[in-house]
Amino acid sequence: ALVKTARESSTQIAKICQEHSDAFLSSVGKVVTVTGAPTGELQKKIEMANDILQRESGAVMLESVKTLETFRGMDVRARTLLGMVNACRRVAVLLERARRQAALNRPRMAIDAVEEARTCLTVPLTSLLFLPGSGGSRGDLVLPDKGLDGGDVGSVGTNPNAGGGNGGGGAMLSLEETPFGARAMELLPKI
Repeated sequence: ALVKTARESSTQIAKICQEHSDAFLSSVGKVVTVTGAPTGELQKKIEMANDILQRESGAVMLESVKTLETFRGMDVRARTLLGMVNACRRVAVLLERARRQAALNRPRMAIDAVEEARTCLTVPLTSLLFLPGSGGSRGDLVLPDKGLDGGDVGSVGTNPNAGGGNGGGGAMLSLEETPFGARAMELLPKI
């Protein structure tokens, strides 16, 4: 029964092929005429345009990546400088506060300001600086917020994930290791 069904199917397939062979052969003929010279020229033009696009856009993209990396480095340096300036300003405000409190014969308040300044000087610099990879947000290390004149002294950006490392080859570990910090540490006992 299986052999008989197979023979009937093969005869039906043969009839269908004969009925549609003219349409199939004419389709093949159309494809052959289309794939002649115009298609070859079109293929060459497409390949040439692709090469030009890859060369020109690749060079532009590479230059853009270099520019982006340069700007990222500049941004990190600027944020680092901002953190250092804010920390130095904070220490200067605290030293002046301690000096004034001592002059007003308020030893407890002067000692508090000196201790706070010492803490600011000994905090690792990496905790005062914005570092990439913190998700684009920046936390704030809020030091006491009033200066001598009662004005806001600001806050310094911090990275909660920053460790106590030096953050790169040869960087200073704390503000007290800078010339400003060394001078401030000399002034603390005198107040």
